[in-house]
Amino acid sequence: MSETQPQPVQTVDLEAMASRIAAEAQRAAAAGTQQAIERVAANQRQAQERQQQQERTQADPVANTIMSTVGPVLRELAIKGDSGRDAAVFYTTTPAAGRFSSVIEARFNDLLARGIPVDRASIWNLIKGEQGLTHDGITFEEQIKRRDEEVKRAEEAATIRGSRGAVPSQITRDPFSMAPDELEKAIDGVAF
Repeated sequence: MSETQPQPVQTVDLEAMASRIAAEAQRAAAAGTQQAIERVAANQRQAQERQQQQERTQADPVANTIMSTVGPVLRELAIKGDSGRDAAVFYTTTPAAGRFSSVIEARFNDLLARGIPVDRASIWNLIKGEQGLTHDGITFEEQIKRRDEEVKRAEEAATIRGSRGAVPSQITRDPFSMAPDELEKAIDGVAF
């Protein structure tokens, strides 16, 4: 049998390993930074090439000048056309917003003047949230009051009332204490 000899214990130099890992991390960071710089530069070159290509292939050089002047006016006209269609559709499909049309239009015009075209439905939802309104354009307190009144009317309609507003009282009599002609009058016309 062979004797097993103890294996020599390997020692790990932690400082050397840490410096090697740090050097690798620095090289990787430098390579990543270099790649990012190259990508940005390549993207800028491609954007410049596209711009130059577009300028070279411009069929009508006057159109570029005209469109820079007329473009904003055409955009404004398109927004106004969309605004008219939006108003017509919104107010016909949301009649509850009619009471608040002045507030909605003021906000719409203010945002449009700032260059932020927003549809009226979004403005209406914002106003409902700010003022605590229901879908029907009334406050929740008014809605609760209406519901309570409807419940009260339904309860009153469920009760049967006489012509004078009260339930007629019934007189009960003992038939054994009645005289025969009184009893005959009492059951006269009653079908059995």
